[in-house]
Parts: sequence; structure tokens; C-alpha cells
Amino acid sequence: MSDDQFSSGITSQFPELTLTGKRRLSAELVRVIRGFPKPHDPYLLLARSDTTWRRLLESDPVLALIVARGKEFGSINPCPFVMMGGPERMCAFAGFPGNERTVRLLQVFDLHADHAIPDLLVLRGLLVSEPWAFDVLEAKPRIAVADLNHLALGLETFEHWGDRNALEWFFCLPTAIRHFIGRLYADAGEQNSEAACPVKPLSDFRSKEEAIAWLRNYSKPSVPPPRRSHRRAIVEEL
Repeated sequence: MSDDQFSSGITSQFPELTLTGKRRLSAELVRVIRGFPKPHDPYLLLARSDTTWRRLLESDPVLALIVARGKEFGSINPCPFVMMGGPERMCAFAGFPGNERTVRLLQVFDLHADHAIPDLLVLRGLLVSEPWAFDVLEAKPRIAVADLNHLALGLETFEHWGDRNALEWFFCLPTAIRHFIGRLYADAGEQNSEAACPVKPLSDFRSKEEAIAWLRNYSKPSVPPPRRSHRRAIVEEL
């Protein structure tokens, strides 16, 4: 979504933003908004004009960001209507599990402005498809990007997600298969300098068979096949 699309989307979902007499914000709220993805002006305008969203920003900044950027999470409902239902309902409208556990995890999620929305889409995919991910993440004082990559792919860093909204097939895979694909990507990255074409983003594939077949062209032949029993070791390591 472009900056202009985001700005126009905010004003269309909150018609009252065109009104005058906007409230002054505290330095703390301004600091929180400065940690959101750019542009910041639509958030500042929203916080000054909409009391409900400003209160949400004060209590649950990450959830406030999700509501403001609802279209990027597939939510087509007007934000004011969504916010009337409480934090669990807001999570559900954005495609997250609509429960208190999700709300608590979002409260300890470390936002990085440059990739906050993609990171949240990965978190959503894990929470929807891997119920045991709640247990792993709840044991952490803060949730970092590396935690998500490790759960999803068994890697500390990963730069080949592509469109996170097109990865439902991937998050529905067993943990061992996802981590196997992660290892193929790791090998592909090591050999990419010698490859005839760049490594495809994960969202270019539509199934595990397609992804594994393509990535095997770049992987080392010593990579063993995945085993479903590998999940217990993954949880213990995390």
C-alpha cells in the first residue's frame, strides 16, 4: 500500500477526521506514533480526532496500528465499528485469533517501523495455523522478528517472504516441512552468487511441492527429508 493510499484510506474510514478542533497529543503518544511505519501524519491526525482510537493507542499500540492499517490485514469493516467490540474482536476482524492470548502477545511484540506490517502478518499466520506457537511465544518477555523466523522456518533471518498475505498454504504446513523449506532457502542463499537466476520469494509458490522442487535446484544434496517428529526438538530449542 502506498503512502497516498494509506492516507486516503484513513480519512475514508474516519470521516470525522475532516473536522476542526483536534485534540493535542502528549509527548508519549507522539513518540509511540513515531515508531510506526511512515507516513506518520495520518496516525497523528487520527489520534487527535478519534477518541476511541486514541485510547486504544494508549493501551495497545500494536493493536491500534493493526486497526489503522486494517486493509492490509484484509479487514473491510469500518474501523470505528470494529473498535466498539473490544480488543478480541479487533484481532478477529484483522484475521488473528480473537482471544485474550492474542491481545497479550501483541502487547509484547517488538515493532520495527521498516517492516512492522509484514512481521505482523507472519505472526498472524503462525497463531492461526500453529496453536502451539502461543505456548512458545508466551514464554518470552518480548517477541522479536527472529522468534517469528525461527518458528516459521527455523532461521534467524529471512528476506524472501514476498507477499505475506499470499502464504496461507505455507503456514498450514507441518513445522518440519516449513523448516525443511527454510533450510533449502538457506542453502540457496549460500549458492546464489553462482546461480543462473535469483531465488524466488516464498509467495511465488502455491504449494510445498512447487517450492521444494524449485529450491532443490539450489540446495545441497545432503539436506535430509523432513520428519514430523522434529517438532518437539524445535519447541525445546525455542
